[in-house]
Amino acid sequence: MAAPVKLRVILGENNAQRLILPSGIPESLGELEQQIRRQCGVEEDFRLQFMDVDFGNEFTNLVSLTEIQDKSTIKLIFNSTEPTPAGGLASSPNSPAAILMHQDQPSSNSSGTSFDTDILSSPESTSVRSSGWPLFFHVPQFSYDTELQLSRANNAFKESGTLLNPDPKLKSSILDGLTQEMVKYKVYLSDREFEDVAEALVLAHPCLKEPGSITGYGGWKMSLKYKLANYRMKLRRLGCPEVTVNALLSKRDGRLSAAHAVKKPKKAEVNYCPSYPPGETAEKQENIRVALLSEVMKRNNDVNVSSMMEKSFAHRRQEVVVEAPMIADFKTRWPALFSVRQVSKLSCAGITLFLGKAVELINWELLCCLITLLSLCFDFLKLNAEFQRITTVQLQSKFFRELDALSPRLLKVYAKKGGLQGQKLRRVLVPMTQTDDTDVRRECILKGLCVYMNEDPERLVREYKVCWSDYML
Repeated sequence: MAAPVKLRVILGENNAQRLILPSGIPESLGELEQQIRRQCGVEEDFRLQFMDVDFGNEFTNLVSLTEIQDKSTIKLIFNSTEPTPAGGLASSPNSPAAILMHQDQPSSNSSGTSFDTDILSSPESTSVRSSGWPLFFHVPQFSYDTELQLSRANNAFKESGTLLNPDPKLKSSILDGLTQEMVKYKVYLSDREFEDVAEALVLAHPCLKEPGSITGYGGWKMSLKYKLANYRMKLRRLGCPEVTVNALLSKRDGRLSAAHAVKKPKKAEVNYCPSYPPGETAEKQENIRVALLSEVMKRNNDVNVSSMMEKSFAHRRQEVVVEAPMIADFKTRWPALFSVRQVSKLSCAGITLFLGKAVELINWELLCCLITLLSLCFDFLKLNAEFQRITTVQLQSKFFRELDALSPRLLKVYAKKGGLQGQKLRRVLVPMTQTDDTDVRRECILKGLCVYMNEDPERLVREYKVCWSDYML
């Protein structure tokens, strides 16, 4: 096993972080980028540069991992626009990756208006969250008097190791500040997330460690749970939909228990049940929904439909969470959600998870589940507008980023296959050896996965032509 490696990662001006690679230098740039995203909490697209000693420690684009070693310095250059593929090679328009990425582009019929603007930055979306739970919880700045007391206590701790026993007022101020920061992300936290907050607190203010505690923050963790539970009661009285949906008055007969059928976000959901935007009511949003029924039937009306779908997002989510309608009824009420540019099957999120676990554990049964998800995903794939509203993540770019990181391990799995299936795999992977085009590489890897599971790779992506006469009354 390779020795652990430490790298210094420059994230921006006056912003650097240590990257620890327990298994040594990865085998590919994709794996290194994946480690950076996980440990540094980076979501944007970027490229890497390394400090080149041959040129006076100037930064040079990193194209090979042989250029870096233990305690090297690398720098992230964030991409503001998508670069042109090296060599100017254009990928096949019928490749799976090309089709998916082409769908992610603005329609030519939209008068130059892009649908790929930041959904969460519109005026209609001020009631929704812009990001999910952070990889590393940031302890907020408390009130002036609280910060003054903590600063003095931290200095005393550094000098003599004296721990602070906060009085009720100081402790309440700390818990209030942490609670305000937590609800920016969610109002229902898991046990692990409470632990993250408590751990971050004692790391930021070591004087608050608890003597006799194994972790040093067990009491803080329990206090945070009680504090957030009390805060949810306050939010319920104020009509916060994320909390009122779990009130006893909102539960069905026979389920009148506070702990029964609690509705709360799953791991990836950020905007689970948002409030109505300022100035909007359920009646106004219902009128928008009714108007959408006719707007979606009009030709070349994507811009208007997209705007109305954004405005009615809160109404749609509350209908899903509170009423839990049947799928057929929901499709009838919201036909625009199942049209091009509005929805993307959540199967892709599952694909990424299954892909990572399957390659990591070499679990062939899991790979079988994966191929089923792939076929479902690409048969029904539209676009990820609604997915992005709920999770704040762009589905296609996230999927391909994970695919790129896992590609080396998938290729190793393909290489071990022999017999007739191995021959088919080698034929499928031939285009990869003829070009460095990213789309071609992705196409070959996805098709190879189909061949590996005895599926027809030609059925991976299907194209359909829209007949407008089917939509006209």
